[in-house]
Amino acid sequence: MAAPAAAQEEERQARERMLKARRADGAGGEAVTLQRSITLVNGVAIIVGSIIGSGIFVTPTGVLKEAGSPGLALVVWAVCGIFSIVGALCYAELGTTISKSGGDYAYMLEVYGSLPAFLKLWVELLIIRPSSQYIVAFVFATYLLKPLFPTCPVPEDAVKLVASLCVLLLTAVNCYSVKAATRVQDAFAAAKLLALALIILLGFIQMGKGDISNLDPKFSFEGTNLDVGNIVLALYSGLFAYGGWNYLNFVTEEMINPYRNLPLAIIISLPIVTLVYVLTNLAYFTTLSTEQMLTSEAVAVDFGNYHLGVMSWIIPVFVGLSCFGSVNGSLFTSSRLFFVGSREGHLPSILSMIHPQLLTPMPSLLFTQVAKYGPTQREVPPREGSVSNNIWTSLKLPQGAVSIWKPLRGVHGAVHSGSLGDPAEGAWAASRRCSCCWWCLHLREVHAALPFSHLHLPLLSEKLRIAQPRASSEAGASGAVGWPRGGPELARPPRAQLARFLGSQCIMTLLYTFSTDIFSVINFFSFFNWLCVALAIAGMLWLRYKKPDLERPIKVNLALPVFFILACLFLIAVSFWKTPVECGIGFTIILTGLPIYFFGVCWKNKPKWLLQGIFSTTVLCQKLLYVVPQEI
Repeated sequence: MAAPAAAQEEERQARERMLKARRADGAGGEAVTLQRSITLVNGVAIIVGSIIGSGIFVTPTGVLKEAGSPGLALVVWAVCGIFSIVGALCYAELGTTISKSGGDYAYMLEVYGSLPAFLKLWVELLIIRPSSQYIVAFVFATYLLKPLFPTCPVPEDAVKLVASLCVLLLTAVNCYSVKAATRVQDAFAAAKLLALALIILLGFIQMGKGDISNLDPKFSFEGTNLDVGNIVLALYSGLFAYGGWNYLNFVTEEMINPYRNLPLAIIISLPIVTLVYVLTNLAYFTTLSTEQMLTSEAVAVDFGNYHLGVMSWIIPVFVGLSCFGSVNGSLFTSSRLFFVGSREGHLPSILSMIHPQLLTPMPSLLFTQVAKYGPTQREVPPREGSVSNNIWTSLKLPQGAVSIWKPLRGVHGAVHSGSLGDPAEGAWAASRRCSCCWWCLHLREVHAALPFSHLHLPLLSEKLRIAQPRASSEAGASGAVGWPRGGPELARPPRAQLARFLGSQCIMTLLYTFSTDIFSVINFFSFFNWLCVALAIAGMLWLRYKKPDLERPIKVNLALPVFFILACLFLIAVSFWKTPVECGIGFTIILTGLPIYFFGVCWKNKPKWLLQGIFSTTVLCQKLLYVVPQEI
């Protein structure tokens, strides 16, 4: 007992020294907690910046492919926007009724209890957040570097290096200051809107010239595909581009006057994004024919090549900057999710600690970035017509390539276009035809397919080896959670190679850099994303019934949540219908969180040696990061 008592006293003294240093530096007067510094403008920028990433510049092809005609494609984009607006309005009521940060996790915890919320957090931790952040950083690096390699694919190592630097730079900005992070978000959200405004302006100029056969009412719906399966696949592609509409709910506690600003930010931003998306697609159709759209690997780039000539490099740079802002928004909100999860006892307590001078959740920010690297794997292409194949097609990621750019076939031949004829001739012949492509000699399994699902969620299977000890003075006293140093390894599923987990979340995200197979597991979890959203909104209806007296600054019409829940259930049903094996595997992987939950959360009477180890680890991390528990 003497050792734990001495350690606790040491921690108390260290905390007092930190607080004294903070007051001496002139930051005093405020409690050591996350400050309410997010304004209405910041909130709008978080939503707009999180939604507008690479999707609108690339995925129009996937929507058109399944819709069959420009007219129906525009209708799908509008419907996806309306669907997102309905969901966001429901979340506005949830966010003002349960005024906690954490989004879906906080709402599920409030309504359904600890276990469902933990499983949601588990999947976000292992799959959704790290991989999605790295994917967008990867696209950022590819587009940013492409002007330097106009006739060749961008070198893979260069892309991964720039993507890693992007993640590390934004982590440093977020660790330094919340205000700096929100300013970055504001600036890049404005840059995204300017880029899309340029595309829309060029589209209107083209309309003024009168050559817009795609938009002629006689032909705009020609070739329309009304098959239910195809329409649903088109909706999946469109909804991918609208992802991020609920991100502001993850930082509710840091908003100035959230009861007013949260609903206002949603009401302002979602219609803007919907209008911009529809007009952007309209602009694409003024210039590119249906055939050109379907064969394009990056619609915005082809559009820019047509209109801008030698200045066409502006479009890829804008796309890269758009992705940069999206990474910042995802990192900012993800760190708050894990901060809240730790505060509720579902993650190591070090993640809910704050730097006493900077007032940022430094441990959770660092944790959010560490699992983006894994060993290179080969992925079997998804079945034709599957949800994952549809989105993969819409994103036009060349098989085995490190960029979404279509190389010049005359220079690189079939090797870089993804249609290798003679496997023995491939990389060597390519390197001889193109002096820029000397690195082709080192490529292995060039034609590994990259199915869509990677863009939705992070690798769960890659992260089943988490070694995050849960420790704090409170945990030591109460016998709270202790995280194991290892976890179960999944057997590789029949249609995907699951990479091994190498780290914890700047740690969780960066580990993905070592893998070219980071998309394969996302297939398994797209249904879970919609399930959690539906459960959160169903919980809103339950709260209306059970707690009618709760303060609700905004209350949406009952028809909206009912419609949204039914639509989510429909999307989930289609996921199981189209990809039953993947959904079954995903559901099984989600259940791997159960032993972690019972070991970490439910097991209170842990051995003293384990508690001491947990406590010592937490104190060490506190000293290294110079952080203290949040003052309540």
